[in-house]
Amino acid sequence: MPTIISESTRPSKPPAAKANLYIDPDSRPKMLPVDFAGIPDELRAEDRWVLWRLDWVKERWSKVPYRPSGGKASSTDPKTWTNFAAVERMYNRGGHDGIGFVLGDGWAGVDLDDVRDAKMLTMHPAAMNLIEEHGGHSDISPSGTGIKIIGRGK
Repeated sequence: MPTIISESTRPSKPPAAKANLYIDPDSRPKMLPVDFAGIPDELRAEDRWVLWRLDWVKERWSKVPYRPSGGKASSTDPKTWTNFAAVERMYNRGGHDGIGFVLGDGWAGVDLDDVRDAKMLTMHPAAMNLIEEHGGHSDISPSGTGIKIIGRGK
């Protein structure tokens, strides 16, 4: 059974495009805080975690992955990933904008952009259908305008 993010399935006006959140060098986007209590044990048990921080890269704010030790992490190098406890501890110390779970080895994800109105707390009905169809763990994206679904691929 998926974690349902919103009880409302009626969309209001279309949400602001996520891309617009990341293009102003003078306005660092505000990210939603991580809800550690909402992360299931099945994901916590995996050593596939990274921290990330919004850095200004190539004329836009980008989510750059980091290790708890401070160096950059890579989504393709398992030696730069760590356990859940380490990213939770470092995130809570401050200096990072979020945490990430690296997909692969049977883990799959769906990233739905611009399907949620963060002010009205509504979601597009098609997004709700995908959450229900795919199961797994679903979460609001850090921008508040999208949904991420993570689960075991088949």
